[in-house]
Amino acid sequence: MKGEISMTDVNSHAVDSVAGGHYSADTLPVGPPPANHGRTGAGWTLFAGGALGALIVAIGFILPSMPLIYAGIAVAVVGVIASIVLRAAGYGQVQRVRAQE
Repeated sequence: MKGEISMTDVNSHAVDSVAGGHYSADTLPVGPPPANHGRTGAGWTLFAGGALGALIVAIGFILPSMPLIYAGIAVAVVGVIASIVLRAAGYGQVQRVRAQE
């Protein structure tokens, strides 16, 4: 019947589609992506610096104290810098290798 789709039509895929196609070895990724979900030394340093800095700034707002607010901002900035240094030293997320196109 015209206009109807059978189940075999729905389950079939084009040759160049992701589900039905086969890719040559040069287009496949070199390996699986990292599975640590950002749980790295650099990531935790960034989180700890930001959380501690925010806590110190919040206390500075509660006790109207500009030196405490500036200290909290400084702690957060030091956390960001430390995280960048740790990532450069190899304690960050592994870089993905892309296939040559």
